[in-house]
Amino acid sequence: MAKEKITLIIPVYNEEATFRKHLSDFLLGTNSFFGGLAQWKNQDAKNRHVVIVNDGSTDRTEQISKDIGKLFGFSVVRSDPSGKNIGQGGAFIAGARYAESKGSKIVVTMDADAVVLNPKYIDELVSDLKISKKKMVVATVIEMGQRPGPPEFSGVRAIRIEALSPLFSKGKKMGKWVSLLEGHALYRGLQHLIPSNETSSVAFVMAKPFRHTSGQKQQVQFDLVESRIRARTATSRRLWKIIGSPNKRGRYSSLKIKKARTALRRLQAKHPHLR
Repeated sequence: MAKEKITLIIPVYNEEATFRKHLSDFLLGTNSFFGGLAQWKNQDAKNRHVVIVNDGSTDRTEQISKDIGKLFGFSVVRSDPSGKNIGQGGAFIAGARYAESKGSKIVVTMDADAVVLNPKYIDELVSDLKISKKKMVVATVIEMGQRPGPPEFSGVRAIRIEALSPLFSKGKKMGKWVSLLEGHALYRGLQHLIPSNETSSVAFVMAKPFRHTSGQKQQVQFDLVESRIRARTATSRRLWKIIGSPNKRGRYSSLKIKKARTALRRLQAKHPHLR
């Protein structure tokens, strides 16, 4: 039986200092992030990929990522071809599309600030996904010197590629999820995209968990995601109010449906995120 291909996605933005620290740890022979990634990949190089997604970094993250890629056999892509910063969600989408192009059946997403990365933890997380009937498992994160944090805020997840199919399709369905994920809270968007998920007992030690990065900006992102979800819900209710109830035969008025479609087009023209 052929092994399933797995791609590990690392979205990054201005991680020059972090990457230099990881590289220094590797060269000094200590337990390192890159050493752990390379060991995991080389256990089955034919079916495992590591991709670093640069999200418009303004420091030397991209050049260092390319150097690291050559050294360890990792791939490096941009979240946006123009080099624009579009947010962690956009970086994840670019990584997921790369994984899909490589024929991967599972993706693992991870922040770049893991303190010590033991390859077996990645295997255990993937194993939990395979055993589970869910489409996503979420690891626990532990901040250095702190207790385990809420798993739902974890930046480490294993996901079945089929659950991400809306990101690969064309048309309105793709646009809906891309608009939700790009530039907004990745973990919150994934929870809505993949409601079939559960928590894994596997824990990763992080220097600055996702929930603590750019606190003020992060809250703005959370609020924006929630407001868009509320806007879609309100729009749906408004359209159903126009359509009304079915007749005795269970049929809806074609004239009212036409009015609802017209109203939706007007709303979408005014509010692109409703498309």
